[in-house]
Amino acid sequence: MAQEQHESMLQWQSPDVATHCQQENERRQQSMEEVTQHMLFSAKLKPGDRVLDIAAGMGDQSILAARLVEPTGCVLATDISADMLQVAASRAQQENLTMIRTRVMDAEQLELDDETFDAAICRNGLMLVKRLGQALSEIRRVLKPGGALAALVWSEPQRNPLHALPLALISKYTGAENTCSNASNAPGPFSLSDKRRFAQELANAGFREVAVQAIPVQLHFASVGAFLASRRMLMAGLIERLSASDQQQLMQEIHQVLNQFEGSQGLVTSGETLLGVGIR
Repeated sequence: MAQEQHESMLQWQSPDVATHCQQENERRQQSMEEVTQHMLFSAKLKPGDRVLDIAAGMGDQSILAARLVEPTGCVLATDISADMLQVAASRAQQENLTMIRTRVMDAEQLELDDETFDAAICRNGLMLVKRLGQALSEIRRVLKPGGALAALVWSEPQRNPLHALPLALISKYTGAENTCSNASNAPGPFSLSDKRRFAQELANAGFREVAVQAIPVQLHFASVGAFLASRRMLMAGLIERLSASDQQQLMQEIHQVLNQFEGSQGLVTSGETLLGVGIR
């Protein structure tokens, strides 16, 4: 298990992953912008605030947050991937958002002073953290009293078929633990998809006024092929131990099961996220 987690971290740090994430940037922004605005509103961002972005990735939400706290506020975008943060920094520079800074940092060990930030945000990152309780405690530590954490995670697998169906097939072929299950405490796309568990984790870390709500999203890709291409590098690490023939058969099955969502407008399907909020 430790080896698998190490390989997973290296995969997320790969320059190739950053490149593919950048290529799907426009699609990602369109699909996630509305729910991201919900997250930022729940974090109560205002001009002058200092904001910590956990697992910032390519910086989509960092940029939106910066526009809410400018001109005197600032956003610190953190991630374990230096390559992703490099793209985030470049995008911020292009948009003249000088209040965005980036630092390579693990959420489980924030190298930051106590009570430094007015708010913290995290979009689709907490469910992948190995020691979630440790990370949440660290986030709470660096928040000022009264500061809010607002975080998005994926809801139940059955409400997110575009992600769940391929993962279920991958688990069948590899014999690995089903990454679609929310029964395990192990990190994974759906590890926080149970509202009660998400709320309890926030409460256990000391957050108060905890609230978790479901928010629907619509996911849109040009085609099934475009979706699979956008996930190619991420999926490669999950199936690399399969034989070439098994990999080919698996991808054919994934393509077939996703064809149901493709039509004249491309690949379009509904999804659902959970927005969790807690106050320091």
